[in-house]
Amino acid sequence: MFDKKSYPYYKHGDACLFLVYRDKTIVGRIAAIHHPLYNEYHSSNAGFFGFFDCINDVGVAGILLEKARQYSLKKGYTTLMGPTNHTTNETAGMLIDGFDSPPMIMMTYNFPYYVDLMEKNGLQKEMDLLAYYVTPQKVEKNRWP
Repeated sequence: MFDKKSYPYYKHGDACLFLVYRDKTIVGRIAAIHHPLYNEYHSSNAGFFGFFDCINDVGVAGILLEKARQYSLKKGYTTLMGPTNHTTNETAGMLIDGFDSPPMIMMTYNFPYYVDLMEKNGLQKEMDLLAYYVTPQKVEKNRWP
């Protein structure tokens, strides 16, 4: 995913990767993402961040998010959106509740404290992405030919 020669995303976009160390141990990571096709299609001016992982430390999260903001500003973007992994057609969003349920396929899963890290660093929710659990017994079989 990060090999710029082989991963197709890099034909039209870019990403800058950042790590935060504490005593020679990685305590956080983030990718600042440049996705011009999204902005062209949506007539927006957004930089993105993704591949976020961090210990439960507001300061470490702040360093990571500030790096993503700075990268986005250098690219001329006025908004920072995320988390999303490369594009919004890949893994996007953050789990904010439902931690008592198992992860859903193709949906994000993260530590519950991530929401607090984002909010304390000035980010706010843009929209809801929903996942549903449906058992075969609950599907109305007569609706389908």
